Amino acid sequence: MSEFPQTWILKKLGMLWKIKGIEQFNIKDAAKILKEEDIVVAVILSKLRKCGWIEIEQDPRDYRKSIY
Repeated sequence: MSEFPQTWILKKLGMLWKIKGIEQFNIKDAAKILKEEDIVVAVILSKLRKCGWIEIEQDPRDYRKSIY
């Protein structure tokens, strides 16, 4: 069963959705959009993933990186 993310996380998701829509993005893209450091964005994306609001996959060009 998925949880409902905290309000501040939903606001960040709204900012991402407004710019990226359904396009894939990585942490660097999200950090630029959200104007946050990579570590903060990683926490936001992790919480959204745990709640079932976003999916994660490996970047086919670099398996050390993730695409959301």
